[in-house]
Amino acid sequence: MNNLYDNTIKRLEKVIYNQDFQQKLTMTLNVTLEIYRMMISSLLILFIPQKCDNDICSLTENLESPTQKYFIGLVINYITMGSLLIMYMCEIRREEKLIKILEVNNTISTDNESVGKRLEVLDLEKRNKLFLIDQYYQYTSYFAIVIYILNAILSGIVIQDYSLGNQTMMVYLTNILFMVNKFSNVYIIINTDKNIFFSAYLNTKVQFNDIDPREIVKIRRRKTIEHNAREIERTRGFCLLEKHPFRLVEGGGFSIEISTSDSDNELSEK
Repeated sequence: MNNLYDNTIKRLEKVIYNQDFQQKLTMTLNVTLEIYRMMISSLLILFIPQKCDNDICSLTENLESPTQKYFIGLVINYITMGSLLIMYMCEIRREEKLIKILEVNNTISTDNESVGKRLEVLDLEKRNKLFLIDQYYQYTSYFAIVIYILNAILSGIVIQDYSLGNQTMMVYLTNILFMVNKFSNVYIIINTDKNIFFSAYLNTKVQFNDIDPREIVKIRRRKTIEHNAREIERTRGFCLLEKHPFRLVEGGGFSIEISTSDSDNELSEK
């Protein structure tokens, strides 16, 4: 019983102190908080206090569109939220890929050329997928930044007509500043050299600069299988018994049966 308890504790400690587990846990917590903030910061017209008949509008009242300008502002709010969700989907997918394939190693160099040489260990297909998801993240991030700037300007114009003064302005600026902070981090991540992969969610700005040990095991296993397959193929031509069947003869020994077609082929080759 004690051995089972000790083994369970050891396994739990191994999982908890595993770098991949800690990174995924941190990413999950940060993503949950950021998605909530992102929705509030995107739907500015809905969540910023506004004036309705000398009182604060409810969420339902904010959904109503008294003017065409107000309606356009709401539409841009939803488009902005959609673009940010796409950006976050690419960001999460990119982070998962980095955690799975790469490793944070503070004992080796982190420059673009050195990391690129280590990436050559990976399969070409896997390496291309890593670059592709990083590229998608860049494109969606630039698009989301442009849309959000447009949204902030238009929402500010709409809200100004229903402003409660400092209360409206403070909430508006707070939401804007959150996204400014987010986009500043995103800009640092996407404006790097090809082989530089910064994390989007770890508390300190760390760089994935090495191959994950599990990937190394997979690569070695694949190379071993390929090597064995080549050895079998290379030695197959020298094995006469594998090419021609044989039978036992009376009195001991055996004879190799060579078909007429094989004999003719051999003679023609000669």
